[in-house]
Amino acid sequence: MYDFFRGKIVDYYQGNLIIEVMGIGYKLEVGEKLEDKFKIGEEKTIYTELVVSENKISIYGFFSKDEKKMFNLLRTVPKVGPKTASGILGGTDLSVLVANIINQDKSALSRLPGIGTKTAERIIIDLKDKVMEFNIDADELLNSRGEVKNSRTKSEVVEALIGLGYSSYEIEKKLSDFDFTDMSLDEALRYAIKNMN
Repeated sequence: MYDFFRGKIVDYYQGNLIIEVMGIGYKLEVGEKLEDKFKIGEEKTIYTELVVSENKISIYGFFSKDEKKMFNLLRTVPKVGPKTASGILGGTDLSVLVANIINQDKSALSRLPGIGTKTAERIIIDLKDKVMEFNIDADELLNSRGEVKNSRTKSEVVEALIGLGYSSYEIEKKLSDFDFTDMSLDEALRYAIKNMN
């Protein structure tokens, strides 16, 4: 029904953005943590999707056509409703989200608002081929792959250290900032044990 609104941003609170178009204020749901994408008082084009449910009619707003496309893709995944899809887009950059799906990084996806491990797995299964059409930066994809490797290696090191009798608190305190990306598991474990003592 509504494809986009072009008007002045007049307010933003708790994930609701108010845009004034020809004297009418429309309330759009846009997800949290988006203050860096607009300024109150500026003219802006917001792409929109009307969602009708049993109890509510909502208009969701997006800052690009690709965000709107991703919103509708996410809604095809079981247990991902419009509120959750909007929250996901508000919780990360689109390029990072696409990279995490392509790289099958369920750990990164499960840290997004409203997403658990099972839903993260489902997003990857259902969308990994469909998100290939998004044009994302190759560097972003490579960086994300590095983060995946670091995360996997670190979790294996932590598991091994706990098996050796170290506490989770000690491990986090000593190793929280270390990057294991360029290490084999053996190298990472040797480094970790050395730094725990």
